[in-house]
Parts: sequence; structure tokens; C-alpha cells
Amino acid sequence: MEMKRSFLALALLALLVPAACAPKSKQAPVAHPIHGLWAWEVSDKGFFGFSRGNPDGSWITSTIRFAPDGRYEQFQDGKLIVSGRYTLGREDTVFGEEEVVHITTETGQHWRRVVMDLTASTLSLAEDGPNGDGAAFTRVPE
Repeated sequence: MEMKRSFLALALLALLVPAACAPKSKQAPVAHPIHGLWAWEVSDKGFFGFSRGNPDGSWITSTIRFAPDGRYEQFQDGKLIVSGRYTLGREDTVFGEEEVVHITTETGQHWRRVVMDLTASTLSLAEDGPNGDGAAFTRVPE
């Protein structure tokens, strides 16, 4: 009888261990307010003023998407121009400890942007530097 209990306990343990050790990649991504599609509104070029489009006066339609699985995509006039991966975290910046997004494109470029403002409908990203370059976006319903 004791041997039967030991066998059942080992069998139960053998079933529970794989479930507890499942890779985290199979777990659903945690929702974050940055997830979604964002339309570019304006860029602040620091000391150089604001930019709302091309130098010739034509308007640029630009959007960015932060997917829950860590993918990043940037579109200009509906065409995909940059894609890659992103991560979020809190880091020391020139502004203090802030939330930061790291974007690495498929071509190997790396951008580090400070999340200056993030609400349900607005997103502001800035370079971590004294010149204040940044961009403002509004959420696009999907």
C-alpha cells in the first residue's frame, strides 16, 4: 500500500512539474497603454522649432504600432518603412527616472526614447538629451 502511494505521488509530481516550468513565451503578453496604433501629430525639434510635414509644405501621414508581443512598425503614407522589436522599462534619464522604450529595427538601428506622456489617447516620446527632440501622437482606434 505504501509503495502504491509513493508511485501515485511521483506520477502526480511528473504531471505538475512540466506545467509549472512551461516557457514564459506561451503566456499572454501583459497589456500596456502603449500597445496599439498611434498617428503622428507633431515633432518638436528642440531649439529648431516644430515640424508638421515635409519642407515643401506637403503633409506626412505617419503612424507607429506597438504590438503586445514586442513588435514595432512605422508606416508613412500607408507604407511600412521601419519594423523591428521594442522593450519597455524604467531607467535614469536627463529628466529623472522615467519609463523608456528601446526600439531596435530589423536593419540594426537602435532608438531610445523617453515616454514623456502616455494617456488613453496621447503619447509623447522624447530623446534622452538636452536638445528636447520629441514627437507627439494620438491613438488611432483599431
